[in-house]
Amino acid sequence: MRSRILLVSVGAIFLWGSFGPQAGADPCLSFSFTPVFCEDFDSYCDPPPGSGSVCAPGATPDNGAFHGSWPADGSCAPDSMMNPLLAGTDVLGTFGSLNVQLGGNWEPITYDRIYRHVHDLTPQIVAHPNNANGGELVNGAGPIDQPLVGNSVPPTYVDSMSSTLRPEALKGTFYLHPLDGVNKAAMANMVYYHEMFLGDDRAPTDFVRKDCNFEHDCNCFHSNPTATCETHACQYYPCEGTCDFHPCVNNQCAGGPKAGQTCSRDIQCSQCAGGPNPGAACTGNYECSGCAGGPNDGLRCSDSQDCEGVCADGPRAGQSCTSDGNCGVCIGGAAPGAACGSDHGCQYQCGPEQTPTCEGGPRDGTVCTEDSECAGGPYFPILEPTDGQVHASFAVGLMAILDGTSPAVTGTSGIDPCDLDQGRFPSEWRMVVFDGLQWHTFKAPAYDIPLTSPANVADFYPLYGWNKVDFAIGADYIEVRLTNIRSQALHSGIGKCIFGACNGGASHGSACTTDANCLAGTSRIPNEYVVARVPRQYKGPFNRYAIGPGHGRNVTDPQNPGPEECIDALSSSDIISDEIVLYDGVFVSLKGACCATDGGCTEVTESECLARNGRFQGLDTTCDDTLCCPLPFADVDHDSDVDQSDFGAFQLCYTGASGGVPAGCECLNRDKDTDVDNDDFTAFADCWSGANTPWSTTIAPSCVP
Repeated sequence: MRSRILLVSVGAIFLWGSFGPQAGADPCLSFSFTPVFCEDFDSYCDPPPGSGSVCAPGATPDNGAFHGSWPADGSCAPDSMMNPLLAGTDVLGTFGSLNVQLGGNWEPITYDRIYRHVHDLTPQIVAHPNNANGGELVNGAGPIDQPLVGNSVPPTYVDSMSSTLRPEALKGTFYLHPLDGVNKAAMANMVYYHEMFLGDDRAPTDFVRKDCNFEHDCNCFHSNPTATCETHACQYYPCEGTCDFHPCVNNQCAGGPKAGQTCSRDIQCSQCAGGPNPGAACTGNYECSGCAGGPNDGLRCSDSQDCEGVCADGPRAGQSCTSDGNCGVCIGGAAPGAACGSDHGCQYQCGPEQTPTCEGGPRDGTVCTEDSECAGGPYFPILEPTDGQVHASFAVGLMAILDGTSPAVTGTSGIDPCDLDQGRFPSEWRMVVFDGLQWHTFKAPAYDIPLTSPANVADFYPLYGWNKVDFAIGADYIEVRLTNIRSQALHSGIGKCIFGACNGGASHGSACTTDANCLAGTSRIPNEYVVARVPRQYKGPFNRYAIGPGHGRNVTDPQNPGPEECIDALSSSDIISDEIVLYDGVFVSLKGACCATDGGCTEVTESECLARNGRFQGLDTTCDDTLCCPLPFADVDHDSDVDQSDFGAFQLCYTGASGGVPAGCECLNRDKDTDVDNDDFTAFADCWSGANTPWSTTIAPSCVP
């Protein structure tokens, strides 16, 4: 009852010549095969698209048509299709893109709703030309290699996205694009993912509400209102020295002072320029850098912040410092002369005769002894990584509220979600995946989902511009890939300046302001994508595709969880998705073998089987491959009791140790060995009820029916 999807052509079919979605003709019509599902959102326009599903110039999104194919899930007000071209965004010419999250504001903190749209895949699955048996579901099968060992690609690595090498793996791809320039927070603060699931069994998004009592501290601020900080500057020392990198090409140094010399490695062609070790061999800037002066003179550094400074003037002149806060001096208050960086640093400290009170919040000015007594919000949702149940779901995307310190989360940031490096709100910029049981973050190296890239470049996160996500679902493992400007830089060796640091090339990790600060070098990862693997916890099929998060329950009080509700969004940007494609895999039927109490078998859906008081043997199982036994197995004559008549049948089947299993006696071979012997008789006797006494677990409590 299972069909495999066969492809006519293979290869890199989803980059279409340039990175990012294709402009112009409908990409869903460009394949030489029939995908399981393809959605480019270009058909939802007013006026309707003409030939090739291309919208006419000046067309606007038709949200009615969109919601007809992608209905909103639940009570949250649905968001709409958008036309990024009208918005002037860099989306490489695509017309329709799905936007399910709107930007919010941080100060004052406000919430915007995030939305979920669900598409039923069943019509496309049933109509697929290779679905010979009419299966209603699709699944991934076949091998996906074991997790990659040692953060490297083994010699035996098989490309999981190859239709030739992994034809039964269910593969998919989609694009993400934040509409907020180069702001890292555009991705870091989103709850946004793509999900495949079965029926209504989606990935859980239950959460606890954490009281982030910002500035609501218990201190003596109110007792020292006139205290001030006399500020003084911390003088930093520069981090100097770079690696003049030149590759070894065909056993000769290509360029630089050693051009033409014989070599076998890049390090033989490159040398330090400036810094504490000029002329030394190198492969990157860090090997050449050093602090020029100050307390850390000569020590290796990545930037000037690694070079401890000294206070330039004031009472602490000449003392070491790491910030201006080490050089200021309190005037007045409870700690005159203490180091400070602001007036507040002098006002909050308590003297021996002062009584602390709450600073800020609903209990401002109230006497207190610890910060927790001053709590009062704001309250942020923090995701529970698992509810302990396996769900018929696979999801990949972004989950800001996964941030936290729970040890159950593989690879969490381990930072208080109320006070992060991205600001005081839940924040997680790395990609996440739901494996059927638990949400994971792709953070290296402290997690068990190895990447192909070294640990120091392995964090798995999207960036501004287009991000391409690929996945392959095999029988036991899921592989996820991410391609964007960062992964391409790591692979090509052409350094890119991203968020103030060089990515890829010889200057990887060094501070930068533009790409010109980042020297070219050798490849750091073997492909233009970053890849990770996770074991499948749910191994069944799918028939739904969703974009956006499911509703969550507030489980702050686990004994009294709240109703499902829309999750608050904490986004600093809009985000769009485009060009979703599913291909390959195997088709699976909703029907399966249903064993009746008399041992008969029919092939029906699970609900039909349960309505008949049958025992459903699983999706896509067949009666030809299923042994259905009576309930209990010992009721051989199907008269609802286990008595002398059934014992007579057992005697006819009895062979003794290693005597074989006669035809028709399979149900009496309870230990599934090569005979019907005394062990099987013990199991039979445990089910004895006697003549005309209907069998039940009350009558025969030791019976394993």
